[in-house]
Amino acid sequence: MKRARLVIVLCIIMVQALGAQQAPKQIKELEQLQKNLQQPPVPQQAEMTLTDRLQLAVSSKNYPATPGDVYRITFVLGGETVSTEVLVESDYTVNLNIFGKINAENMTFSELKPIVEKTIATAYPRSMPFLNIVSVGIFQVLIKGEVAQTTYVSAWGLSRLSSVIKDILGPYSSIREIGIIAGNGTLRKYDLFKALHLGIVDEDPYIQPGDSIIVNRRDREVEVKGEVFRPGKYQLLKGQGLSELINLYGRGLTNLAETGRVRLDRFAEKQGQTLYLDLAKGTQPSLELKDGDVLTVPAKSANLPVVFFEGAILSPATAQVVVQQAQEVGVETYNRITHPFIEGESLLDAFLSVKDSVSPAADLSSAHLIRAESAQPIPVNLERLMYNYDPAIDIALQPFDRIVIPALWFNVSVLGAVTQPGVYPYVPRKTYSYYLSLAGGIPPGQPTDYISVVGAADNLRGLDELIQPEDRIVVTASLISVAGAVYTPGSYPFVPGRDFEYYVRLAGGIDPERNTDDKVSITDSRGKRLKPDTTVKPGDRIFVLSNDFAYNFNRYFPIITAGITLITTIITVVDALAK
Repeated sequence: MKRARLVIVLCIIMVQALGAQQAPKQIKELEQLQKNLQQPPVPQQAEMTLTDRLQLAVSSKNYPATPGDVYRITFVLGGETVSTEVLVESDYTVNLNIFGKINAENMTFSELKPIVEKTIATAYPRSMPFLNIVSVGIFQVLIKGEVAQTTYVSAWGLSRLSSVIKDILGPYSSIREIGIIAGNGTLRKYDLFKALHLGIVDEDPYIQPGDSIIVNRRDREVEVKGEVFRPGKYQLLKGQGLSELINLYGRGLTNLAETGRVRLDRFAEKQGQTLYLDLAKGTQPSLELKDGDVLTVPAKSANLPVVFFEGAILSPATAQVVVQQAQEVGVETYNRITHPFIEGESLLDAFLSVKDSVSPAADLSSAHLIRAESAQPIPVNLERLMYNYDPAIDIALQPFDRIVIPALWFNVSVLGAVTQPGVYPYVPRKTYSYYLSLAGGIPPGQPTDYISVVGAADNLRGLDELIQPEDRIVVTASLISVAGAVYTPGSYPFVPGRDFEYYVRLAGGIDPERNTDDKVSITDSRGKRLKPDTTVKPGDRIFVLSNDFAYNFNRYFPIITAGITLITTIITVVDALAK
């Protein structure tokens, strides 16, 4: 009897050893099968290695027993640990060798595991059996219908419908009605919108071996943009309209939505059509949405007034490149951007909103604001406003204000009676004499009665002041007289090629209280009147006429009074002589 038992035990060990020898061969065949079956996977699967899948299968209670799975059975027999590996076959049969066969169809691994372990423990009490997953199986799924072409996609036990078809869907594929035909011919239909957007996970089932997926053609796809909580393109079901698009699909309007002028662009007609809807009056249930419609809910900020920042304005991405190019060719760049603002917003707040678009070459201290109702630009020192804030110099913006920021290039011009007139690099903390020496100095015999320094804003600087970027040093033998309705009448250095406007700016500009029509009189050294577009020459005189009544009255009243007095005197003398 003892000899018979020993023979049985030896037979069992031999069978197990034989199974252990065959298992590696089965695993190699399985790996080769997996390589042959693999198709270009969807992104979600491509990120997962075989190890990742294995760990996920072991940790998931929902992992189904899948054809191609390899399990390892470990138990103790006669004081020795015995290990063997088994395969889940295509018909879901798990062959446990001498322990029999188990049909694992429609079973999860967590359900199969205790059954296998109990079977072995029954045959060998106190053998402490343990079943574990060594490798997970993969299988192919047929996808057909409204796709680019019928294709097979690789899947595994935890592949869901959404991950399998993600990269297969075309522009006209429906996600609202996708059919799955099981291996037994049963048809099930699913709505992926409900799964992906409403969290109904039953609408995104696990794919099983033998399944075929049928993708139908969509009915209507409508896009909602703008101020809704979930903008995007959505496939509507029959009977769904504007209310469902906004409230169900778009998840409702945001607090920033401007409901009084919602735009509906329709492309399904022979000619494109645009409709404007007032959602404050309701969603108009009679309005039928059509395929390709685009609903745009604007923001309240879209109707805000704007101001313009212009001049040395660049986009942050291209600022450095543009500045370098501009410096190479010696020209200024000029751009304009818009800034929507809320009533009451100040200049400083608006500037801080756009400061990332300001060129590094901008001269913030010389900016000015142009307003339609103001005859003259309003100077604004943005440097002082930003770094040494004073409410008294901040300005409340008005619609369509223009804030002009000039560019500041680091050079100094030397003009007039010098050996080499031209533009020279700016060097800090230098006076005009340094730049005169760069220009070769004043040639002998040149009539150089006047040396003047003109700033970038056409303002005169003192000769004892340090030269600043964009200053112009003018060496000339004559001055041009500017008189009349200007802020600072006087004589200013002659610069060749300039018109009267240049000298008027040097004189502080036209005083709008005394001159409202910008009339200017130009005469040469002989008193001959010149045309306004004439280039000013040495000896010319500029007079800005005044049309202000009070000014003219005060100016001409003494002359008129003297004339009347003279006439009265003559009449009196004549009358006296006649008597």
